[in-house]
Amino acid sequence: MIFRPHPTGPFPSSSLVIADTRSAECIYWISRLLKDCMTHHKCCSTPDPAFRPHRLIDLEPLKFRASVRNPQDTVRLVLGQDIHRNAFYAALSYCWGENLAGFVRTVAGNLSAHYDNISITSLPRTVQDAISVCRELKVRYLWIDALCIVQDDEREWRHEAALMSKIYENSHLTLAAQRASSSQDGFLGPQRFGGPLWQQPLDRKFRVSRYSRGKTVFLRPSLAEGRGVPPLSSRGWTFQECLLSRRIVHFTEDQMLWCCNKRLCSERDATRDPMSTGPSPIGRQLLNISQTSAEYSPGMMWMNLVEMYSARRLTKSSDKLIAISAVAQVISQLPSPGAVGGATRPPLRYLAGLFQEYLPGQLAWFMKHPDDQRGQDPVAHEPQKLSPYRAPTWSWASRDGQIIFDDWYDDPTTQMLAEVEDDRTFVIPIVEGDATGGVKWAELTVTGKVIPVVLRTVGQNSGGASQVKTQVSAGTGCNLTVKTDLIRTDVITGHDEDSCWPGDCPGCGSCAVGSRSLGDATYCCLLLFKRHAGGSAVLLVLERSITTEQAWKRVGIVLMFLNKDSERGFLDTGCETTITIV
Repeated sequence: MIFRPHPTGPFPSSSLVIADTRSAECIYWISRLLKDCMTHHKCCSTPDPAFRPHRLIDLEPLKFRASVRNPQDTVRLVLGQDIHRNAFYAALSYCWGENLAGFVRTVAGNLSAHYDNISITSLPRTVQDAISVCRELKVRYLWIDALCIVQDDEREWRHEAALMSKIYENSHLTLAAQRASSSQDGFLGPQRFGGPLWQQPLDRKFRVSRYSRGKTVFLRPSLAEGRGVPPLSSRGWTFQECLLSRRIVHFTEDQMLWCCNKRLCSERDATRDPMSTGPSPIGRQLLNISQTSAEYSPGMMWMNLVEMYSARRLTKSSDKLIAISAVAQVISQLPSPGAVGGATRPPLRYLAGLFQEYLPGQLAWFMKHPDDQRGQDPVAHEPQKLSPYRAPTWSWASRDGQIIFDDWYDDPTTQMLAEVEDDRTFVIPIVEGDATGGVKWAELTVTGKVIPVVLRTVGQNSGGASQVKTQVSAGTGCNLTVKTDLIRTDVITGHDEDSCWPGDCPGCGSCAVGSRSLGDATYCCLLLFKRHAGGSAVLLVLERSITTEQAWKRVGIVLMFLNKDSERGFLDTGCETTITIV
């Protein structure tokens, strides 16, 4: 067990952690913070007090319903438009889990019955715990996706998904069941830091300063010494739920955490200055839409959020864009960098996971493969199977796994060299009018320097381990390594890495023969931008589409350093061309 002093002082103020969240102490802890937030935090006020979700769960016991035997054990669905205008609601962020047997959900067949009553004992334990907390906090209404959305109505589901930003932004309080990996687990119960082992003070008193009285010192683990990522924080859908909520209580295995726009604290560290150690700058900027800092950039913020979101898992890969659409809606409305007083401007144009105003820079993403932190090809992994269409290949949303963006925005000498053709770039949404949701089809047309290349993937044995390397060449003696999006299966083995290229190959007959003409080429590179300070350039690697005429699809990216004549010559082989990527 290691003691780590607080950054701003030798001993942080601390308090005892509640042993069990099923206690009155738990409700008191939440109530105190909620009241303080409502009283003093103007930045945490509800942005649209008149908003109500289409349906809510009414938690008030049905006292005068003859058909209900035990009113206290019953809740029901109500229409949001029918509740009092001053009423507020809570929301639940949780994991459904893998085993959904017996999981009560609202479907077309039981919708009418759920308006009449729902037995609490029939609901999963996590939902029961949420009902219990809300009743103790005197919050009458609760929003839970499984009950408030008709799950077998695809049209309604997509409509409600498009409203997620409003649902969580306007919730009075969000309960985050961090410790529960399934809806059956529940989130109330004993807390690790509330156990006797973690509440033992040292035998002696310490003086923090010459003027202070003796303080009791507890030895406790650092927050960084936790048990890894909680179940809720590994799921894709819960990313925007927690990010957009104005106030949220996290129920973890260790302790409870409070987070609002103004304050972040835990049970054991309740007095720390919240803004100095609070939410990440990205989260804070997202929630505080009136950001006016000159350093603020919606595009940079979006790339950071995508990197975090893409590391999470989705049960249905088709939800990739839908599960972050609420965040995209908020980002698209943020004020321009340096806009004094939150000056308005037209919304950013969202293109299947990227913002046009930050192209071509946002095209420079690559996959973070587990075996290599910088995205090289580990041959040990199975090739990723492409799922049914959910996004164009130029969008990170077309791939499964964590995405890393090139840090071009940190270099003021970066020169963008490709230009998007507005009139030939489009996205067809699944739901008409839902610009940030699912996508039927999309095309990106770009004008820039295009270089015909030959691409090959060579297998190598290094220390008994098999590795592959994908490279492109334009015949100038410069072979560039590609960070591919997918593990390639067209691996050539038994060839010399440097000499076995079309035109140079000693007659093996196995190497793909390329063309110096773009019209006949199977592969090409599109120059996105250069960094003059570092003498480098980033190129998009493309393959001719066999399904869409006169179009290309993305293969990966290349980072090249312009410190050799052969590398500069590589770029000289290209010419200004307009191409379409699908």
